[in-house]
Amino acid sequence: MDADSQIITALNVLPANGDEGGDAAHLIQQEETAHGNDVEAVSIDGAGYRGTVLRELTDPDGLNLQVFTPPTERMPLPMFGSSNSR
Repeated sequence: MDADSQIITALNVLPANGDEGGDAAHLIQQEETAHGNDVEAVSIDGAGYRGTVLRELTDPDGLNLQVFTPPTERMPLPMFGSSNSR
């Protein structure tokens, strides 16, 4: 989205099983190329909270972005937890 006009400048329509998080780097590169700017930060939903995606987005020799993303919730484990009583 263009920061001044708030007009959406690019989007990718992925198949239902598409890698949304992995597509973020492509969209950022597309934005920087089209507008000649240097994106400094990105906010992404839980699809981006994966090691491979975070490493690609924050790589100092690559996009070097500051990434804001919520961590995914841990699945509750029915066994071996400290709160289980016998």
